[in-house]
Amino acid sequence: MIIESKNCINFFTNFSDIKKRYPKINKWIISDVSWDERLEKLENSTLFKELTSNISENKKYSNKDILSWIDSLSLIYRIFESQNLNEEIRRDAKLIQEYSIPYTRNNRCDFLLIKDNKICILEFTFKISSYLVKAQQCFTYKQILQQFLPANIEIISYVFSYTSENKEDHVKLDSQIKQCTDFLNFFFNSGKALDELNKIKDFDE
Repeated sequence: MIIESKNCINFFTNFSDIKKRYPKINKWIISDVSWDERLEKLENSTLFKELTSNISENKKYSNKDILSWIDSLSLIYRIFESQNLNEEIRRDAKLIQEYSIPYTRNNRCDFLLIKDNKICILEFTFKISSYLVKAQQCFTYKQILQQFLPANIEIISYVFSYTSENKEDHVKLDSQIKQCTDFLNFFFNSGKALDELNKIKDFDE
């Protein structure tokens, strides 16, 4: 069983639960200032207080970690709020934030998106230079999880490299969100396997 504060920091049975737990998540801005400046303002934010209250007392994390978590939570909310995302995914997908992979030390997935027998490992990075590092992490997480899960569980990974929200980058961020929703629509397409199966014809037909 997935237990919050032990196995993860957030477990949402539906994306709408994000807003219920963090009412101001849609107000979060990925500011066009330095990372240090964002960290200075972090502790005064409502989201900081709400998120840290959900972390086990025996687990210590830096403010840098928490800022990344709020960014990724905000982006996940926008992805699922997007009209481009398939309604079935929006309705049925489960979301797990900062899932600690069993039998490993300090290996945490930014997000797991789970629907039916499919899992998408979603990693976020604010720095383009960190993309390859995140991609390697995704690949490693996928390999580890595949060792513990049944063969019928399909796992895929996706690295979301995001930008700030200044006037120049805002359009780019919207485009990044759309690319991610397109990817999720393709991967979680419930009819994909059936469509392919229907293409198989018996020799006698």
